[in-house]
Amino acid sequence: MIITCPHCTASFSVADEAYRPGRKARCSQCRHVFAMPALPGASAGPVGGSGPTPAGSLAFSGGGGAAPNDADFAMGPGPAGQAAPKKAKKSWLKYIVLGCVALACIAGLAFGGLLLKDAYTEKKAIDTVKARREAREQEAKDRKEQDAQVSSITLVNVRQTVVENKRIGPLVVIEGYARNDYDSPREFIEVEALLLDKAGKVLGRAKQAAGVSLMLTQLQVLSLDELGKALNNPVDILSKNVNILPGGQVPFLVVFSGVPEDLYSYEVRPIRAEIPPAQGQ
Repeated sequence: MIITCPHCTASFSVADEAYRPGRKARCSQCRHVFAMPALPGASAGPVGGSGPTPAGSLAFSGGGGAAPNDADFAMGPGPAGQAAPKKAKKSWLKYIVLGCVALACIAGLAFGGLLLKDAYTEKKAIDTVKARREAREQEAKDRKEQDAQVSSITLVNVRQTVVENKRIGPLVVIEGYARNDYDSPREFIEVEALLLDKAGKVLGRAKQAAGVSLMLTQLQVLSLDELGKALNNPVDILSKNVNILPGGQVPFLVVFSGVPEDLYSYEVRPIRAEIPPAQGQ
């Protein structure tokens, strides 16, 4: 006998002796409980000569003996070949597909983030190299302009000494004169001094406007703050470092606090010399 579940339309083959119209059965595919239908043209009475079936009893597979509480007839699909839809399996398959899609999206975003990071890092490196190159080019340009501006400023009688200051300690003192070898006046001359080790590495660097000179006693007793004010005294600079005629010269003094252990030599050069404004300007 072929029985069709009215809920999931799965068909099953049931032994004739187990078939009882009106008896309740449970589909082993969708677990739906339904009453076995009556055969076409048959009365509601029992089939197979057994006594009447009490209301509410369940059909069972296997015939004989008392009917169990549940009658599952999972005996395989009948000749119709109709199988119950595998909803649970399809549901799990849907979640698996969605999970794979989500993982693919996350992987794509991560890969895109890595590409953006690499592109940003590469751009930053290029910008850094470009900025350094432009800085070197600008420095070379400035140096060339400075050299042209001070090409005829000559430093003479330059000497370097170490003076023991009672409040600061040893001082490296570089002093001399800046001479104007142009054929016209110059003013506001400035020099730059470098302290170097044996390999030529710069150990100290200082810029100083010319026009200031200090006595040895001042170098020995002034505090660091007092020394700085004295070296940048505007009265001395404005009185001695303006309108220097051709052949004229102005004193300069550069002071470093402390003596580097690996000090080997020093350099000093002019870096600025302005042309005085014309009369009446």
